[in-house]
Amino acid sequence: MSYILFGGTFDPIHFGHINIAKFALEKLSADKVIFIPSKNPRWKDPISSADRLNMINIALSGEKDFIISHFELDSTEPVNYSIDTIEHFVKLYPNEKLYFLIGFDQVDNLDRWHEIDKISKLVQIVAISRPSYPYNHELLKRYNVQVIQGKEYDVSSTDIRTLKSLYTPRGVIDYIVDHKLYFTKSVEAYMSSSRFLHSVSTAKLAYDIASSNGLDPTIAYIAGLIHDIAKERSDLKEIMEKHYPQYINMPSFIYHQFAGEYIARTFFKIDDERILEAIRVHTTGDRAMGKYAKILYAADKIEPTRNFDSKSLIEAMKSNLTSGFREVLKAQIEYYKSKNIDYSNNMQMRCFTYYLKEER
Repeated sequence: MSYILFGGTFDPIHFGHINIAKFALEKLSADKVIFIPSKNPRWKDPISSADRLNMINIALSGEKDFIISHFELDSTEPVNYSIDTIEHFVKLYPNEKLYFLIGFDQVDNLDRWHEIDKISKLVQIVAISRPSYPYNHELLKRYNVQVIQGKEYDVSSTDIRTLKSLYTPRGVIDYIVDHKLYFTKSVEAYMSSSRFLHSVSTAKLAYDIASSNGLDPTIAYIAGLIHDIAKERSDLKEIMEKHYPQYINMPSFIYHQFAGEYIARTFFKIDDERILEAIRVHTTGDRAMGKYAKILYAADKIEPTRNFDSKSLIEAMKSNLTSGFREVLKAQIEYYKSKNIDYSNNMQMRCFTYYLKEER
């Protein structure tokens, strides 16, 4: 048999890690990939080993070709060098072919690795690279590095920790939020506990609706999680006057959708226009809304913690985004009428007219 040793901080693990492992497994015709989370990586300050390991277990559940090693996590050494890990697996699998997987960005520093000459003799170092790698790189030859060219995955653990992306399995997302890791504390700081619960419920439903309609559920989840970050702020008018003066004459109860977009853009550094649009119109809607804007508008209104039976509307949204959205709009109009709420502002009327015009 042959094994690929894949070490890393995995803080947290994401689909980039998983897809690279699957790609290497195929290209090298190996039998197993061994994920080796590090305990005390130099130059990094990860969250607890227990949380990282729990998320790895969640992410790799059901993956029969992946093994999770506790070797470095269980080590009592203050620093684990790659040579220590490699020697452990050489002793464990003395007659098997071992590959040691690295990113191409690590190749430049290979000559600074502790006992790199010994490493290159014990295992086959494999670097994952973009297609245009420098094949005459001196260190590739010196340490007999095998390069496999693969797809570039535009995601990093840093992106997930800062809510720039959530390109990781749903179970990992839920673990992060449930255990208040990474970005969760900042999101929670913007709102009361009840508002936070509503936001999480909205995010989960938005994820499910997007997934059912063949869309990226992580985009919908991010929009849902932070859609109400401005709802309870006391400086809404100031934000509106400075950044959205064209909407200052709109009813004040919708200010938070604009201020929410502002906070998402400036504090969380969200630059995905699909997320920003969804937040910007989640209360009122508007004409010609994008798909994720429709999802968030609906999820915000019908998420399960709302005090009414929304099962049929949820199923309608999951079944067909276009027709389900119209059903949600009709239900929202009925709600406004039952509560004598004035919904005649420009944006809401544009939304209702645009999407329900066939029935008016």
